[in-house]
Amino acid sequence: MLRCFSSNVDVPGGDYLPEVGPIIDGKMPIRESELEMAHTVSPEARAKFLGNDRFRMMSWKGFELIDKSYQETYGIPRPQVHQLLTTAPLLWNAILDSDPYPVRACICWAANPMMWAPNTKRVYKALKALDLLVVLDYWKTPTAALADYVLPAADWMERPMCTTFEDSFDFLMGGDRAVKPEGERRMDYDFFRGLGIRTGQEEYWPHETFEENMAYRLGRAGVSYEEFVESGLLVGDLRFEKHKLIRDDGQLRGFATPSRRIEIYPSIFEELDYDPLPSYKELPETPLSNPELAKEYPIVLSTGGRFVPMFHSEHRVPGTGTREMHPWPIFQMHFETARELGIRDGDWCWIETPRGRIRQKAKLGFEMRPGTIIAQPSWWYPELPVEEPWLCGAFISNANVLTDDNPDTLDPMCGNWVNRGLLCKVYRCEEPEYLADRLPPEFFHENKSGFPKA
Repeated sequence: MLRCFSSNVDVPGGDYLPEVGPIIDGKMPIRESELEMAHTVSPEARAKFLGNDRFRMMSWKGFELIDKSYQETYGIPRPQVHQLLTTAPLLWNAILDSDPYPVRACICWAANPMMWAPNTKRVYKALKALDLLVVLDYWKTPTAALADYVLPAADWMERPMCTTFEDSFDFLMGGDRAVKPEGERRMDYDFFRGLGIRTGQEEYWPHETFEENMAYRLGRAGVSYEEFVESGLLVGDLRFEKHKLIRDDGQLRGFATPSRRIEIYPSIFEELDYDPLPSYKELPETPLSNPELAKEYPIVLSTGGRFVPMFHSEHRVPGTGTREMHPWPIFQMHFETARELGIRDGDWCWIETPRGRIRQKAKLGFEMRPGTIIAQPSWWYPELPVEEPWLCGAFISNANVLTDDNPDTLDPMCGNWVNRGLLCKVYRCEEPEYLADRLPPEFFHENKSGFPKA
């Protein structure tokens, strides 16, 4: 809002708003959103979208309102990936309780919901209850361990790339594949094209390979596939004050909102029956909102912090470098709080909420506020057995064992779950030797402290 009030948006020296380009000599490649074909989804199918009635900002109604302004401004559809998303807890309700209707099959690609979704125990029950679970991935993740079919995905060197990063940038980045895929590894494009053709969508998949699809997209900008992969980057003209352009109908282009202005009072929020003005609501599980629970669980827990070198649930495999840099999950705690609880730096501890408990190692310091901790998210152990009940240690240190997925606790606009500001208790436990025993001996010092060799 301060940037708007001070006129520092879409001007030199201010916030640069990406164009829907890259626009080169007045022409641009075909964007991802133009291939999503939202217009082919029938009203009957749209009405079945999970969360339509409850989390309306992420529903078809919310998408249609924003897409209308987006198309009027830019002439192309709004990308679905930023908005049209069912919240995971509603999916588990549909699988387990047939609410509002039964969901019996699921495809996961580039996803590991056993690690990232809240309330891991309920996620496990839901995935186990499916009639069919198909996973496309590089690794045998805990989610893949539950799948009926695991399809090997082509890695980054085995696939060409052509991306505007979820349609959020005004340049096109990509390149050719370096090598042919080994074995039966396939691109996501090949999988979904094959599935589409087998379900009667052949007319919508005219390009046999992703390279052909890339050439088709580039053709509208007058760029060949060879020219693109040679450069690796397609950048258009850097333009400011695009909101002052005149549209084909003679109107000022403005911004992609119903009023053509930057809206600090979003009219679409009001149309979706939400308060357009910011407001504060205490989280459902804090010392203020639930003082009785705080008596048993007095520590405030955050599970949402990212940390280097891990990314989401990736890079946990021993022998790949990242795990050697960061062998064990840690939670951060203030020295003062640790002293009160009898916890030393490096101690394995239980972190417990009403949903369950996990083990992580204590890292003490002064950067945390006393009475609070940050637990690292999405930890699993690829070195542990894949078969049940192990599932690569999905329940041992995964912070989402601790989080809540009750729909009544979710953000009422978007359905996001609470992963910060939860209540927990922390206490010491014995070092889980079975973890250390699964890693190669040369990975540790002689005392198996869990730290890599110098």
